[in-house]
Amino acid sequence: MERLYAIILALSGIALIYRMYRQAKRGNVDVFSTRNFFLVGYIIFIFNSGVFTLGFDFYPELRIQNPAKSGAIYTFIALTYLVIFLWTYKSGFIADRIANKVNPKFSVQGPIPMLVLAVTFMVLSCVFKFVLGQIEFLGVITQTLAIGMAAASAALAAWAWAPRPFNIIVGTIAAALIFLAMGLAVYQAFGRRDVLSVMLAALWGAHYGHWRHIGLKRSLAQIVPVALLTLFAVASFTGARALSSGAHLGFTESFRRVTQGDVSDGLFQMGAQDTASCSLWLIETRPEPFHYDTLHSFRYFIGHPIPRRFWETKPSALGLTMVNEASIKNKARGFNFGPGLCGHIMNDNPWLSLVPYAVGIGIMLRFMDRLVLRFPLNPFVVVPMGVAVGEILALPRGELGLFLVRTVASSSGVWIIMWLIALVGGAIGLRGTPSTTKAEVTQPESVIDPDLALNYGDSDTDSERAS
Repeated sequence: MERLYAIILALSGIALIYRMYRQAKRGNVDVFSTRNFFLVGYIIFIFNSGVFTLGFDFYPELRIQNPAKSGAIYTFIALTYLVIFLWTYKSGFIADRIANKVNPKFSVQGPIPMLVLAVTFMVLSCVFKFVLGQIEFLGVITQTLAIGMAAASAALAAWAWAPRPFNIIVGTIAAALIFLAMGLAVYQAFGRRDVLSVMLAALWGAHYGHWRHIGLKRSLAQIVPVALLTLFAVASFTGARALSSGAHLGFTESFRRVTQGDVSDGLFQMGAQDTASCSLWLIETRPEPFHYDTLHSFRYFIGHPIPRRFWETKPSALGLTMVNEASIKNKARGFNFGPGLCGHIMNDNPWLSLVPYAVGIGIMLRFMDRLVLRFPLNPFVVVPMGVAVGEILALPRGELGLFLVRTVASSSGVWIIMWLIALVGGAIGLRGTPSTTKAEVTQPESVIDPDLALNYGDSDTDSERAS
């Protein structure tokens, strides 16, 4: 039976890819939307991983006693969650009403102001990482904010560079900022997700600064090569992670190890995810022999910024507790599993967590995409929504609570800094003109269908106006 579930998951993944492509082609949902990044993660960590695990008995660490029964529950949770999420997102439930109240008054255009903003965020990233991040009680959240600021710098730099790729001055400055942002992501922590967030933020900035306005076919001709380079870079980094041994590394050593990474091994690790096997193990061990930990991910999300010394019973990451529960030995310190979204739902009591988690994430991503839809030419709105797309892509893998914290903290932090910069700019006499979408110009806000309002430009004029 588990082979049948693997086929169902494979077909579901293919259908989801086709749906995303058709919506992008029709202009219903932008290629670069937080929803699509989440769905890409869903395909990789839920569907693809499920196919590997159930179809090819891929159980690298955790063995399953009854894969047929557990596979049926896994498939049901995966498909039910997806249906509820997509319905919530499409309906605009609550999210549109809140997003429509946002009305930014400041914007910037042109490469020089964008690069100045990018440099500002790079400086702030260094301050958060090397100064505020060393203060006890602040380190947990400031380190996350530092990566968000670095990603914002990369996005702004790419926004300025993409419309004028052969401008040596703009290109040199932008490339240096993106390179520095990646350096901050790998410094000491050597975290793949941080690097991915910076790279995807740069792609996000390039898309809204240029690619979005030149037509889908022409934009894909530029996006695909850059995306492939990003994929191979992340694969090299993944292959090099085994060399890090959990040590805190400097810039030079980090990049040296990345260049030594095995790309083919990295691609295999990225493709052959063990998320589904972890979720299946959680399905088999809840509520017996281990009880449900009701709404654990939500409680972890709320309590994450609170130091453990002030909250002794503060929830621990599920991926860490699984190591002890499964009696896994001879692993490096800090080793953890990726429980998967289905595993989190099962651990958190599926009767109470499945619907709220699907609806909650659907509302959050719809709110973010709605803001971008309304102001696609305004970097003060668009960039904050794109600094955490690496975290959003990883949500289906788990840790759900942790990645939600990092998403909200990064986007909110960059948004607040943008707002403060706008206040300072207004105070010293700088003025910007807020950007609007074509739909908002031609018809009242009340009659816009957000799922039908996205249109790609047909000429370079839109790109020039955006930059």
